[in-house]
Amino acid sequence: MANSMPLDSQEDHLLDEDYYAFLNLNKDATTEDITNAYRRLSRLYHPDKHTDPVQKKNAEVLFNKTKIAYEVLSDPHQRAIYDTLGIKGLQTEGWQIVERTKTPQEIREEYEQLLREKEERRIQQRTNPKDLIYFLSFGTVQTAFHFMGSGVSPGFEMMLARQLARNTAGYLTVKSGPSSSVNTMIAHDTEKYHFTVGIQFGIQRSFFTVSYTRKLEDEGRLKGSVKFGVFGAILEYGCQKKISKNSTVGATMVIGVPSGVTLKLKFNRANQTFLFPIMLSEELIPSAVFYGTAAPILGWYILKMVYIDPYNERQKRRETEKMKEVNAQRMAERKKEASIAVSLMQETYRRIKTEEEKKNGLVIKLAVYGSAENISNLNLDQLDSQLDVLDVTVQLQCLVKDSKLILPNRSKSNLPGFYDPCLGEEKLLRVEYLFRNKTHSITISDNEMLRIPRITDS
Repeated sequence: MANSMPLDSQEDHLLDEDYYAFLNLNKDATTEDITNAYRRLSRLYHPDKHTDPVQKKNAEVLFNKTKIAYEVLSDPHQRAIYDTLGIKGLQTEGWQIVERTKTPQEIREEYEQLLREKEERRIQQRTNPKDLIYFLSFGTVQTAFHFMGSGVSPGFEMMLARQLARNTAGYLTVKSGPSSSVNTMIAHDTEKYHFTVGIQFGIQRSFFTVSYTRKLEDEGRLKGSVKFGVFGAILEYGCQKKISKNSTVGATMVIGVPSGVTLKLKFNRANQTFLFPIMLSEELIPSAVFYGTAAPILGWYILKMVYIDPYNERQKRRETEKMKEVNAQRMAERKKEASIAVSLMQETYRRIKTEEEKKNGLVIKLAVYGSAENISNLNLDQLDSQLDVLDVTVQLQCLVKDSKLILPNRSKSNLPGFYDPCLGEEKLLRVEYLFRNKTHSITISDNEMLRIPRITDS
């Protein structure tokens, strides 16, 4: 039973209302866009538009939901809280903490900081980390005492940082004590890569270094760096991959002259780091470089095939079952709400369809939404028997305006008249439509933007 679950576990799996999708808006929608969307749905769901007592009562439910969505998104402060925390932020702690004098951006930043701290505390409670934590700061002076055999040696460390461009920053670090040094570095960071170049002058070590990190789409990273100094030269290259929400694995080859060849294996679990350096050769030997490079790659594919993929598949199934269990009542309510919405759309559907047919505009012949696997192999004759595939022809035709249909890049399950028929599974939206008396078809993923007709349809 869902009630036997811990409260925080239930909250993690509860579905939230997506007001943007309900109003068919992007998250960056303007006030004018929000108002226009509200007026369009108000005309559809206003109770005064319906004479039948049952339909009038049903319309009140959806009209009130439309009104609430509009009130939240049209108020900058409520919208900022909703964007960051969702509905629960508005219902409980949101208004207790946030001052009305704060700007929407300040609200977002404050709540994002609170969420980060909450997540860090949760991870620490789960993993009970015992390792050292390093605190870095900008423009601060840190004092330290270095304990040596002959006594205590004072020292300090000072770091200064300056933003040089939008994605570029410069750093100057000065250290005193037994390892006195001056280090300057320039870092350029974007969504796709991270590049740094630096130089250090010190009593013990002076060097010049360049490093480049490529950020991959599947939460992986490829890194390479070169370092030259009085100690010789070092070439490093390696990769890092996230294998679960809080865990990453990585391997780095370190090839140095005269330090030799070393393979470093690293495993991160939350705030804990396990590092395993393996000395392959004290000299630069090609065979050591080859095996040090090939072994981690082969080991990764074996680990992925034997353990990681099966584990992630089991975890995905467990998460899906949890979501279905926790949201069973909510999904039943959404299914009922979708049925009510479709019944209220019938008159609007016939009107818009007739108008589009008269001007050879956009007419939705058939639209289905649901399980990606079943839609890919869909037999239209068996559509009514597919429990995890919805016929959304009426719903989409009602969203057509001026012979155009635009859906934002958000889950379609929150659109008016929609619900999620296969919670936790991959979903598709398939649309067959007429435009200028020609039949066209398009299939998109759940969070993909839809814009029809396409330029090629003209």
